[in-house]
Parts: sequence; structure tokens; C-alpha cells
Amino acid sequence: MVTIKTIPRWAFMVLLALSCGPKPEVYFKKNVSFAPSKTIAILPFNNYSGKEDAGKQVANMFLVELLKKPYLNVLEPGEVDKVMREERIRSSEQVDFSTAKIFKERLDADYILIGAVNEFNYLTRGDRETPLVGFSVRLVDTNNGQIVWAATHSRKGDDSELLFGWGLVKSLTKLAQISVGQAVHQIEIEH
Repeated sequence: MVTIKTIPRWAFMVLLALSCGPKPEVYFKKNVSFAPSKTIAILPFNNYSGKEDAGKQVANMFLVELLKKPYLNVLEPGEVDKVMREERIRSSEQVDFSTAKIFKERLDADYILIGAVNEFNYLTRGDRETPLVGFSVRLVDTNNGQIVWAATHSRKGDDSELLFGWGLVKSLTKLAQISVGQAVHQIEIEH
């Protein structure tokens, strides 16, 4: 028998389940460990969105989220940029195993994070502007050039909207932060 007292809990659970929005598609290689701790170099992200500095903004968001992982050491982006300039690496699209080894030798990086921003703008429908964010990232082992973790994610600000704007994300930056946080949360490498 359904009572008045149980309906709000049940309704809340349904609303909570529906409000989650899309999750990132994730790959991770089994039996990879970050113990005791590993160092990551974040390469500048490629920007295919058409929005100026979108790659830089999303890469900085990954920097912040990865710094929250106590078992990871993230290298200062200026050091990574310096090595890229000195080695004449113009973009992360040029990274292969021999390039990955350069980051191991020069910066003692165990992994490099390579990413691309595909969408970073607003969709206009009538009078309403909805943010849209999409990116793909991969974590490459500098010892062997293998991808140990990868994610792709695309979200709109109204993915989690339920009723009357509840759950709507209006800020492009906020949506990107949420999306990056969801992707980094999916790092399931043992530590």
C-alpha cells in the first residue's frame, strides 16, 4: 500500500535518477597502477570548437580536477610548454611513442594527457541559449606509448533539466567544469 509519506521519497528518487544527464564514454586498461604516485604532463588541448581559447580553458579544468587526485602529481603547464617549444612539438596531434618518451626523459612524466575540444559554445533555440560542451581525452603511458585511459564526453546545459528550468545549467564554464569532473571521476586506474 502506497502512503502519502512514501510518495515524496519515491518521486524524489525518480527525479534524481532522471536528472543525472549523460555520462562520459570511458576506456581504461586493466591492471594499470598509480601506486605510489605518478606524474602527468598535460599537453595543450587541440581546439576544434571555433571558440577562442576553448582548448586552454578545458585543459585548465582538467589540471584542477587531476590535482584533486592525491595519487597524481601534475606538472606545471609552463614546463610542458617549454619542452614542446624546445623539441618543436607544435601540437598534441604530433605525439607518438617517440614524442611521449621525450616527456619521460625531460620531465620524468609517467603519463601525458592529450585532449581535444570539439564543442564549446551556445545553441540558440528561439530566445533560449543553451551551453554545449564536448571533448575527448586520452592518457598515454610514456614508457610504452599505450593508452591507459580515455574518455569522450558531450553535454548540453539542458540535459538534466526536469521542469521549469530545474536542473538547467546556463553557464558554458559551469557545464564544462561539470563535464570534466565527471570524466576525471571515471579514472578507474588502481592506486
